[in-house]
Amino acid sequence: MLGKLLKHDMRAQMRVILPVTICVMISAILCTGALRLAFVLSDIAAEPEGFAAVLSTIFMSWVVLFVILNVFILLVYPTIALISIVVHFYRNLYTDEGYLTFTLPVKTRSILTSKFISGMIWQLVSYVVLIALGAFILIFGTSPEHIVNLSGIRSFFDVVGMILGEYGWLAFTYLISLLAGSFYGIAALYLAVTIGCVVAKKHRVLASIGVYYVINMIMSTMMSVVSFIIVAVATAMNESAALYVSSIVSAAFSIVFTVAALLITVYMMKNKLNLS
Repeated sequence: MLGKLLKHDMRAQMRVILPVTICVMISAILCTGALRLAFVLSDIAAEPEGFAAVLSTIFMSWVVLFVILNVFILLVYPTIALISIVVHFYRNLYTDEGYLTFTLPVKTRSILTSKFISGMIWQLVSYVVLIALGAFILIFGTSPEHIVNLSGIRSFFDVVGMILGEYGWLAFTYLISLLAGSFYGIAALYLAVTIGCVVAKKHRVLASIGVYYVINMIMSTMMSVVSFIIVAVATAMNESAALYVSSIVSAAFSIVFTVAALLITVYMMKNKLNLS
């Protein structure tokens, strides 16, 4: 039954995230084209005089603004995807749809697990799309002479090789920390929405936002205190180990808080929620 729930949630979220993704892809393509145009206009604007030089300078300013706008759209894309995931969670469980959802012959744990897995999948997809489109812009839009920025590609892989060669384990632990942080981010949002809908009869969205900030504040405070103590001890013993310990502690905290948030969410969904 979990597979059917997951399939339904993936499709439901795809109806919103897929069109947004397509729009972001188009934006990245337009941004790449604008960068290519910027190189052409910069060559014309470099001429000492002439109407073409003045006109190209004006157009150049608009192109720069257009590029900045498209880069901003690309950067906020994962946040838009996350908002879509949380909105689907709220609508499917805590609005009129919730009556149907909670009458399904499945465990509450399975409902939440499906929402969590599908949310994480789409959140990771948004990160992959962001990286891929960023690479596309850098490869095809940043070379003043060629369509493909071969020198930039070589430099990128040289830097990546150097980082993996000298700081491979540190990069790995940092990646694990980011992934665990993504798990916690969705779990915390689900918990905040659930608490907000339990404690508030009206203005549930505002209540959920307030609860989310309180949860984050508590979690950040606890993590900061414990991390400071552990990293201080690690630094005293071995300075080079401090960065590794910091990433590991952050990942461990995120995993523990993720599990705790999901367990509390299931408990409140089963025992405290009243949709009437």
